[in-house]
Amino acid sequence: MDLLTKQDDKLFIVTAPDEKLRVGDVIQSGSIISQVVEIRFADLPGILEHVLRQSLIPRSNTIENASEQIKTMFGTVADSKLVLTKIRGHIKTQNGVEIFKQGLLDFDISREKTKPMVISTEKLMTLLGLNFSSNSIAKTISSEKETQFDFIPNRFGINLITGVKGSGKSYFSKRLLLKLIKAKVLTIVFDVNGEYQDLDKDENGQPNEYAGTILTLERQLQTPQGNKQPFRIPLYEMRSTDFCKAVNINDQQVTFGTILRFWNENHGIQFGLDDLAAFATNLQGQRNDSVKETILDRVNTARAMRLFEGTMDWNQTLTKYKDGGAIIINLSEEPNYLLSIMVKFILKSAERWVKQRQKGISLFLEEAQNYVESDSDFRDILTRMRHIGAYPTFITNDPTTLPEEVMALADNVISFRFESDTVLNHLSKSGKIDNDTLKNLRSMEDGQCICIGKFTNNFPFFLSVGKEQGVKMAGETKPLV
Repeated sequence: MDLLTKQDDKLFIVTAPDEKLRVGDVIQSGSIISQVVEIRFADLPGILEHVLRQSLIPRSNTIENASEQIKTMFGTVADSKLVLTKIRGHIKTQNGVEIFKQGLLDFDISREKTKPMVISTEKLMTLLGLNFSSNSIAKTISSEKETQFDFIPNRFGINLITGVKGSGKSYFSKRLLLKLIKAKVLTIVFDVNGEYQDLDKDENGQPNEYAGTILTLERQLQTPQGNKQPFRIPLYEMRSTDFCKAVNINDQQVTFGTILRFWNENHGIQFGLDDLAAFATNLQGQRNDSVKETILDRVNTARAMRLFEGTMDWNQTLTKYKDGGAIIINLSEEPNYLLSIMVKFILKSAERWVKQRQKGISLFLEEAQNYVESDSDFRDILTRMRHIGAYPTFITNDPTTLPEEVMALADNVISFRFESDTVLNHLSKSGKIDNDTLKNLRSMEDGQCICIGKFTNNFPFFLSVGKEQGVKMAGETKPLV
């Protein structure tokens, strides 16, 4: 390998045809650390003419008088590669130890004397201060030896996991969830596709090592069934505005103010639909007749929803799994108008629990684009999350539909395959990864991804996610035939 030139934050390197390199490899040139983002044929003077001449003139009409040495040399030049690398930073010696530092102010390398070389992933991880065990859930993609890579819970923040359908994002998310359970972290999962409920079973449907650590909540259930329980929202724990939205009462109606008065009069005590119905029945005066009828009609609607009937102690439910577990909220059959109501309530319950318990909690928002809205509630929740110890992971095949705050505040981005320029440009808004690196997502195989953020000490890693054994993962795309 030889240095060719530098343009902005790119370092161009020429390599011989037999040099084994692949996108994602890390190259050290003197003290400069750069990463391969593209490999192409070297466009050297005379090469194009040589290739065209060979392709256009029939072999039978060509007489080659050049010696074998000349022909070999010309073939070597024609097949030479131009490697585009992105400068990531430099190596600095601190207290006798080499470490990686981002940025580059000096450029003290020589075309003649500096010999670029691929460094092993082990050395890169040493420079970055990363160290993973042998039971990691991913491996690095490299022309050198593959190396274990893992996702450490204390490096969680606001995370984004994305990729087209079938690229492996949901499979990876489940492996990440199981990792958190083993690390004794409580995770609430918003399961839009109904994929997470059998993680406590093996491939044959028998209980596995995660049995007893996973609870599924479903609104449609009337009574508990195994590890599944009815999902209910205690009326006194939700806001009057959210209840009115759920039963289709807008803030311009007189009924809205009456319900708000009921909530205020009963603040601090437990109440349910029966209490609201009794309050409406006792309304006096001809003016209140229509209000009474509307409230009683909406109470019947609320009962039919199976959302506010009965009681459920959310604090006790969360506490039961505080030492490692997952609470799966099955949203697979929920109408769109209920999704945001349910999600907002759970987020607020989780926020209260974290403040009381002083213990962190993880949140998995699967197919987040279906219910994460660009309103003040979600913006407030997002900005407060990290400070109180709640760490949301957004999982979606269309990151462009998420609020801009998600990209701006994301601590970790894990992206599987994408081909859309619109999506790739959107991912670059996180400021963590450049377009030159992101365009390689078009060439990713299923199960491969690019990861950057706190997980990687802000160095892009090209990774391959391994298989999980002993767990019924589900979620694979079902064939038509």
